[in-house]
Amino acid sequence: MSKTVADYKSTFPEKPAGFVVIVAGASGAGKGTVIEKLKNLRNDFVLSISTTTRPPRGEGVV
Repeated sequence: MSKTVADYKSTFPEKPAGFVVIVAGASGAGKGTVIEKLKNLRNDFVLSISTTTRPPRGEGVV
């Protein structure tokens, strides 16, 4: 017999919904500083580092 959503919900503890904060800006704009300040203010912030498998771009973004 297949499981229902209710079956799975009882398996995992309730956890409050999170949220995403995107810090975007030009090189040298202070993104790293803002991120460090946020991490110091709240202990539940985590930094997600993304990578790509595409080859590096040349000078500038097209």
